[in-house]
Parts: sequence; C-alpha cells; structure tokens
Amino acid sequence: MAGANFLLKRWTRVDAHGLSNEHYEFAAAVKITSQSPDVIKPDTKFVTLTGLIRNAANDPGTGADCVVAFRAAYFRRYEY
Repeated sequence: MAGANFLLKRWTRVDAHGLSNEHYEFAAAVKITSQSPDVIKPDTKFVTLTGLIRNAANDPGTGADCVVAFRAAYFRRYEY
C-alpha cells in the first residue's frame, strides 16, 4: 500500500483523545481528499495531502458533524 491511498476518498475511523488527556476518547474519522504525488516511491522526497477530519473535538454543537479541513506536507529527512 503506497502512501495514504488507503484513506483516499473514504472516511476511516481513527483513535482520538482530548488535548493532553488520554482518558477523554471520542470517535473521529479522517478522509484524504488529495495526495501528490499519486504514488509514493522509495525515492519520493516530498508528499502533500489535503483532507478532512470529522468530529475532531467531539463538539456536540447543533447535532451536525464538525468537519475540519487540513493540508499536510511530508519531506524525507536524511540523517548523516
């Protein structure tokens, strides 16, 4: 499985906890909406992801899902 393709375009449940509190758990889900490059290879040096996190803070609000959008970048760091 290359990169985050297993999350691409579908909601996947993740473990979530309140900030600095492992005893406060709630059901969250993440969905990657785009990944570049499409395939991550052993020599890939930089990856960008955009996505959504549903129920990121267990905010009951008005009963509607709380959805947060994010952008993330990964770059390969070499240890010398």
